[in-house]
Amino acid sequence: MTARMYGALLGLGNTAVIALGIAVREHGGAPAFMALLFIGSFVGVPSGMVIGAIAKRTPGWPVFARLVVIIAPAFFVVTLFGTVARFDAYIVLSFVPTIVAALYLERWTRATQPLPAAQRITNLHQRETESNAVANARW
Repeated sequence: MTARMYGALLGLGNTAVIALGIAVREHGGAPAFMALLFIGSFVGVPSGMVIGAIAKRTPGWPVFARLVVIIAPAFFVVTLFGTVARFDAYIVLSFVPTIVAALYLERWTRATQPLPAAQRITNLHQRETESNAVANARW
């Protein structure tokens, strides 16, 4: 899965969590949740794709710098959409799932380093093989 797809998936998940919270608290029902999810996904999915593309371009950066670069636009989108939709009371609360989504995106797109060979085990195996050869030579 590409970084953009991860971003889109996390943007949709973030939108779903925020829509669920608002629907339960404000309107209380599945139709309100579905409406909020439908409308919010028009913003959440594309912005998640853009943030995923940003994350893809920064795999070797330090984790803190990557988190700043990923979280800042996400906070901006949540604040802008919450203000336009007049859900000002839920903007700060919506930062919680946004931070979680950003942490997942950062971790999924982080550059990985190959694990070094287990030197102790290979050296131990080498010594065991050598000692077995010496023991067999004595017999």
